Amino acid sequence: MEPGDLDGDRDDNPPETTPAHPLRAALTRRSALLSMGAVAGFAAVDVSGFAYAGGWLRPDVLTPPRFADRFEHVYGRHDGFRRNHAKGLSATGSFVSSGAGAAICKAAVFQPGTVPLVGRFSLGGGLPDQADKPDTIRGLGLLFQPPNGQQWRTAMVNVPVFPDSTPRGFYERMLAFKPLPGTGKPDPQKTAAFLDRHPETVAAMKIIKQSPPSAGFADSTFYGLNAFWFTNSAGATVPVRWSVIPHARAVVVEVAAGIDRW
Repeated sequence: MEPGDLDGDRDDNPPETTPAHPLRAALTRRSALLSMGAVAGFAAVDVSGFAYAGGWLRPDVLTPPRFADRFEHVYGRHDGFRRNHAKGLSATGSFVSSGAGAAICKAAVFQPGTVPLVGRFSLGGGLPDQADKPDTIRGLGLLFQPPNGQQWRTAMVNVPVFPDSTPRGFYERMLAFKPLPGTGKPDPQKTAAFLDRHPETVAAMKIIKQSPPSAGFADSTFYGLNAFWFTNSAGATVPVRWSVIPHARAVVVEVAAGIDRW
């Protein structure tokens, strides 16, 4: 059987070919062009859709890369350091669970026993060489390492409430309170305008000022940034926002609190 001979009957005399009708040929070419145009149109829609979702076509949209890059705009670029909480010190230790947490959470880390962990104490902001001022926001990050190979990570700060309710608010506060080169202080007009737009930050600052900072990391209480839903083995679910409380008695340092703190 010759290639193209589908029924196995070979014909040594190929049939005569008939020229295609010019109108039919033109319609065929047009249909092909329309099909390719439709495919290209769908591809363009997909690309533009991804670009729109990623914020490429919307310069006002706050995307994760823009959020992270804004730290460099405020604090400068410091290769090898985090953009925020750049200055810090890591430590290793262990979490000893009494088992009491199992009443509200079935996670393995709350069962009686010891879980190794890695921690990092840090100062807020993107300056790796900043001074250890008592009124600088302090952070504590913990990485729990249960025996099942999972990892638990949590981030906390030493203020009882976070001053911003949304990422957009955090982003705008960074810009509004950026220190000016000449004075080292933020522009009062920009800070006032920000606080007018964000009454939740004003309310949070009042609460924070009622809890002056302690002398250092060892006697600081650290608070989780978010609340989480805990579910126990019986299926009961409760919201939980945890904190880390030091054994040592806190030594409070009086700091002249003001708008410049933020």
